[in-house]
Amino acid sequence: MGNCYWENEVSVVEFCAGSLDFLEIQNMSGSAANDDFGGTIVLGSDGFAYVSGMYGNEQIQVLKDDGREWQPHSVVVASDATAGDAFGHAMAVQGDTMVVGAYGEDNANGSAAGSVYVFTRVGEVWTQQQKLLAGRSVYVAAYNNMGYSVALDDNTLVIGSQGAEASGGTNHGQVEVWTRADDESPFIFAVDLEDPSQATAQSFGSSVAINDGTMAIGVRYGTVNSKINIGYVLMYSGSGASWSLDAKLENPREYTGSAFAEFVNFSPGGEYLIIGCAWIEDNILNLAKSYAYIHKKTGGSWTLTAELDSGKELDREDGYYDGVSVSMTDDIAVVGDMGFSTVTATTPEQTGAIDVYIRDSEDWPLAQHIEPSSSAEYGYFGRAAVVNGDTIMSGAPSQGTNGRLFIFQNVPIDPLPPGSFISQGVMEADNGAAGDIAGWQVGISGDYAIMGAKGKASSKGGAYIFHRVAGVWTQQQELVMSDGVAGDIAGYAVAISGDYAVVGASNRVAGAYDGGVYIFHRVGAVWSEQLILEPPTPGNGDEFGYWVEIQGDTLAVGVPGYDGYDGALDIYVRDGVTWPLEQRLEPSDKVAEAGNGMGMSISLDGDQLACGNWNGHAYVFTRSGAVWTEQDTFTPVDGNGSADYFAEDLSLSGDYLAAAAYKDDSGAGAFDIWLRTGSTWTLQQRIKSPAPDSSYKFGMSVALIDNATVIVSEPYADVDSLDAVGLVRVFKREGATWTIFQTFTHDDYGVTDWLGEHIAYDNGSMVGGAQKRDTNVGGMLAFVIEN
Repeated sequence: MGNCYWENEVSVVEFCAGSLDFLEIQNMSGSAANDDFGGTIVLGSDGFAYVSGMYGNEQIQVLKDDGREWQPHSVVVASDATAGDAFGHAMAVQGDTMVVGAYGEDNANGSAAGSVYVFTRVGEVWTQQQKLLAGRSVYVAAYNNMGYSVALDDNTLVIGSQGAEASGGTNHGQVEVWTRADDESPFIFAVDLEDPSQATAQSFGSSVAINDGTMAIGVRYGTVNSKINIGYVLMYSGSGASWSLDAKLENPREYTGSAFAEFVNFSPGGEYLIIGCAWIEDNILNLAKSYAYIHKKTGGSWTLTAELDSGKELDREDGYYDGVSVSMTDDIAVVGDMGFSTVTATTPEQTGAIDVYIRDSEDWPLAQHIEPSSSAEYGYFGRAAVVNGDTIMSGAPSQGTNGRLFIFQNVPIDPLPPGSFISQGVMEADNGAAGDIAGWQVGISGDYAIMGAKGKASSKGGAYIFHRVAGVWTQQQELVMSDGVAGDIAGYAVAISGDYAVVGASNRVAGAYDGGVYIFHRVGAVWSEQLILEPPTPGNGDEFGYWVEIQGDTLAVGVPGYDGYDGALDIYVRDGVTWPLEQRLEPSDKVAEAGNGMGMSISLDGDQLACGNWNGHAYVFTRSGAVWTEQDTFTPVDGNGSADYFAEDLSLSGDYLAAAAYKDDSGAGAFDIWLRTGSTWTLQQRIKSPAPDSSYKFGMSVALIDNATVIVSEPYADVDSLDAVGLVRVFKREGATWTIFQTFTHDDYGVTDWLGEHIAYDNGSMVGGAQKRDTNVGGMLAFVIEN
């Protein structure tokens, strides 16, 4: 799968493989109760769309694109409309002609005999011109359902009457062809067509489509190889009153009750035909999979070229499912799965979805799976789904009391805008095991990355170094602590800079739970343990090494347990092969903040650093020569530092500081941008998730790329109905305002990866921990800025 981005996320969108990304731009409700609005949709190429109810709400709502959004324009109704006619269940629009089926209408031909209405447009006003009843007396009967399906191509009108008692008996079905001389003349009956099989209950005409002298007729309950209710499509060619049967396109799965050919559609050029099918996979488990089939016309023959399968099971409570809508352009196919739902005990059923496929030569790979921004049980989003140009419309006719229409437009994603991240690779330990929790903390420096695995070997812990060559990351070495024992949790903190890697073991047993820090040095391709740092004041449970940061020859070590958990930071500066202590930093508000553990997070930026404590305070220190001085300390302006988990991660770059507040807003999360003027830090902006959810923890980890770009994680965010995959968002500053630029996850994402509990960035590359990946084996996911 490829990389997608969007600037404002308003719907659940799977990351796509093709060159288009359809984003929800608008949704609207029907105008009256029980409209079933969105059950049938026609999307024109002239800025108009036509929407009615699932079973016909006796009116057509005309929408117009005013260049900014789609607006209700007018309403089209039949001159003799009556409730129950199912006016609008089927419709077709071409140019200034609209035909509308009313298959449930009671008229002189009998109950539910059905009819078709013809409207023409002058300017932007539609006026009824004709009402068509069965063309031959043999088909004048009750329950014929004339108008169950309709199709229009220039001056040829095709009408399906799936309930007609034709030569094959009850519900055999029948199709009528009507023609006119020009668009100002009335339609006149030309010929009727029947299924040559002459079988009862076939529903010949359950769907119809026509394009340039080629006609497709769906036979939803057609018998195949003596199996009933399998379904097939009959292909005809001709004109006027002369039509010849050319081909029979059978349901390749031959599964009874498949709802094959409930919908059929040609591509605009007529080269492709798409057939919808809701194939029942397992009636006992009430699961189904929806399929669609694309056939290509070569010469006079039709060949099956693609089976479209989203790979997602549908929920079929009590075995109910009502078909799959299909629509296509010459390069894009859209399949509506109105019965789709995530099959879990807590998820609403049959909320619906649509799948988008993009043609690649003769392959049609899945490019996008879309679920609506608002959903409801049995909302049936996808009951109608149509595509035209760069727009998709899909209805959820049972959502709410009126039904709802969703509108999507595509956004080019290739090339990505400058500064966008794309996936580069997955890093997993060669000897990883369940419970390692690899990726708890991560770091990156140039072409080297480090991954902590605090749970490895009964929490002895460990770390792994990965090396990138020509864009490919591979494990270079496992870092083994020379005196490590179970319970040390080495890898709880990790950092890397140049040829030095640092591993914190804050629970190190050898130091009476005081902790320790291991420094590794690389020569060539070999990393060797250079020395072990222990707390300057041992024996007090300092948790030395709870957080580590290294930049060049400066190493900062968090000691949150120091002095009864008042906390401290120890600064070390390398001198040859030794790392002498330069200074211990303690908070100026040590008395007021007693027991709050300064040093539980650190960000190092040259001669300045920032750190946080467990009470939601941030501190900034600066260095002059070899002396560090506290410059400022601050808490969030809402006073909820502790509750918000403020500064549990932070990032410092020049005069800007990003501080996490991932418990803000009941866990939906936020982060702050602070700006320094002189020696005083003030809040510039608090930024919340554009799609807040109390379980997503937006802002858990932050990384400033520079003073105008920040990366922020949302590790528990769901993606494509998969729990806690994790997202990363990029924000950019213009002036004093930060706005979202990109949202992404990794190509190789999975359920409960928890991508981004910790992220790290260096010189165009980013790594994100995925500690829950593969049943807590864990891993690290790499990204790189493209362009």
